[in-house]
Amino acid sequence: MFVLTGPNTASASEMLINSLKPYIEVIQIGTKTLGKDMASTTLSSPSQVNGNQRAWLLMPLVYKIYNKDGLGDYSTGLIPHYHTDEFAQLPLLPFGDEKDPLLQQVFNIIQNKTTQSINKKANTSTKTLTSSYYGSSYRAIPMTFPLSPLNIH
Repeated sequence: MFVLTGPNTASASEMLINSLKPYIEVIQIGTKTLGKDMASTTLSSPSQVNGNQRAWLLMPLVYKIYNKDGLGDYSTGLIPHYHTDEFAQLPLLPFGDEKDPLLQQVFNIIQNKTTQSINKKANTSTKTLTSSYYGSSYRAIPMTFPLSPLNIH
């Protein structure tokens, strides 16, 4: 999976990148991410204190994010495999434009992998081209809940 990142890539995006790494090949292209590897919740003053106006807000950090292999701690950001500056070409192109520097890097990587695959297969006796699938061995197991709503207190 190719993931395009920049300095504003944070939070759920970083969690997705880090969480998928144990299961599939994740190729990060762009620049270093922001580095938000913690989650918070917001606590505010009750409405009785100051009506609709909030007298105070607290945003405590409630957990730090790690993947299934125990890897996390990316508070300084996730470093891309291929550093590509999307701002090298201004003005920025519309989303999905094939001339975008980040997409160009993806295309180059795919082209190089395809060329390497073709060269390897050309040296075999069959010379048959087949597509490669980079999947994971992860299997979803359906969850069942033995408690009925009547048994929950």
